[in-house]
Amino acid sequence: MAGRPTQGAAWTAGTGPNDRRLSGLTPRQTQRVRDLARQFLAENGLEAVVHDDHLRTADGREFGLYTLASKCHNAPLGEGSWPVVVRDYLGGLLAAYPDVPPPVTEEQLRERACLRLVNLHSLKPEAYEWYRYARRLGAGFVEMLVLAEDGFARFLNDADVALVGADELRGIARENLRAIEPDEYELRSKDDTHLHVVRGASGFIASKLLMLPEVLAVVPGLRTHYPDGLLVAVPNRHELAFTPLGLNAPYDLLALAEYAALMHTHGEAPLAPFVYWWRDGELTQLTAADAAGHLTWAAPYEFVEVIARMWDEPLAS
Repeated sequence: MAGRPTQGAAWTAGTGPNDRRLSGLTPRQTQRVRDLARQFLAENGLEAVVHDDHLRTADGREFGLYTLASKCHNAPLGEGSWPVVVRDYLGGLLAAYPDVPPPVTEEQLRERACLRLVNLHSLKPEAYEWYRYARRLGAGFVEMLVLAEDGFARFLNDADVALVGADELRGIARENLRAIEPDEYELRSKDDTHLHVVRGASGFIASKLLMLPEVLAVVPGLRTHYPDGLLVAVPNRHELAFTPLGLNAPYDLLALAEYAALMHTHGEAPLAPFVYWWRDGELTQLTAADAAGHLTWAAPYEFVEVIARMWDEPLAS
C-alpha cells in the first residue's frame, strides 16, 4: 500500500451542524464535498437535502458521505480532482441503483449475502426497527447482513432476511465472509509493542472481526483463544488491527490508539478511530474523543482489574 502515512495526526470529529469533519477534512473541505455531491445529484435530476454526513433525495434514497469524503481526502491529485472523484463515486452508485432498488430475491440472498460489521452511528435511530435481526456486539457495533453487489453493500432489512430465515442466511453470509481473503498481513513492531494488521481491497476486511478466532488461526505465532481477550481496532473498512491482551497492554493500547486514529483519517471508508477490548465476540470501548475531538481514555474498571491481575499487583482501595 504505497504512500501509507507513517506519522500520526490528531483525529478530530468537528462540532456543530453541517460542520462535522469527515475523514480528516477541514470544515471548509467537508462543506465542499457536500456541495459537490449535491451539485452532481442535481445535474442528474435528483434534488437532495444536505445533512451532516449524508444527502437524502426526494425519492427517499440516501447517499452517505463518509466513503466519498475519504476518497477525496486521499485523492492523489489533490482537491482540484474532487469533482472527478465525486462524479466517479456517485456515478457508480447511480449506475448500480438508477432508481429505488427493487426487492431482493431469495436467489440473490443465497448467492451474495455477507456479514458486515456496522457502527450504529451510521444508521438513523428510526432504522433500528428495520433490522431487528441484527446482533449487538457492544460499543455501538452490530453484526448485520448485506447484499454484496458490484463493490457496494445493500443493507438487508427484516423482510429481506425473512425470505430465507435469519439463522440460515447468517450461516450463508458467514461462509461468504470467510471466502474473502485479505491482501496483506503486517506485523508492526516498535520497542515492546506488536500490532497485527490485515488489510485488503475488499470493504469487508474489517468485518473479519466477526470471525476473529478464524483470523487468529492463520496468523503465525498466535493462538485462536485468549482468555483475557484482545485489543482490536477497525479504523476503516479495509483494515483490522489487533494484539492479544498481555503484560504490555498499556503500551499496546497506546500504539493501537495512534494507529487507529491515523488510519481512520487516512484510510478509505472510515469506520471507527477508537480501540476496543474484544472478548468472546463482545466489544468494550477503551478510547473515546472529548468535546474538542481529542483522544481520551475510556477503559472500564473491569479492564483495569484484568491488567492488575496480570501484573499481580493489588488495586488501590
